[in-house]
Amino acid sequence: MSKCRFCAEAVPENARRCRHCGEPQGWRRYFWGMALKYIPLLSALSVFVALASLYIAYLENQATRRAMVREEAAQRQVRLTTSRLDTVERAASRAIRRLTEQLPTSATQDVLRSLEFRPDTTLRDLETGVERAPLDVEKKERLFLFRALKEP
Repeated sequence: MSKCRFCAEAVPENARRCRHCGEPQGWRRYFWGMALKYIPLLSALSVFVALASLYIAYLENQATRRAMVREEAAQRQVRLTTSRLDTVERAASRAIRRLTEQLPTSATQDVLRSLEFRPDTTLRDLETGVERAPLDVEKKERLFLFRALKEP
């Protein structure tokens, strides 16, 4: 007679299960008995892991959506600011043109000389320079004056 591994009651040597607690005896039976006993726990653990990963994916999705909404709002603000700047630029160009129309021809030539344009300077050259350096105020000023003085 040997003792049960779980309840320590006397069990015959070749018994497969303890008659008191019902647990399997012997290392092979013990292993499979323990494995079968804890399989529900493992399946519950896998369900928990799956739910946790779904929750994390949901949080990532929400963060991505919030970032996209912020980016769209920023783009809308940029478009609005750009349209306002274009309006201001057009108004400034018209005002300069009106002022230059009132200047005598000699005064317009003096203004062109003071800006030190090359003789072969074109409007497209100045526009390209402004596109390359959009924050250069001096280039924009020169472009405005050139447009006002050269365009009819």
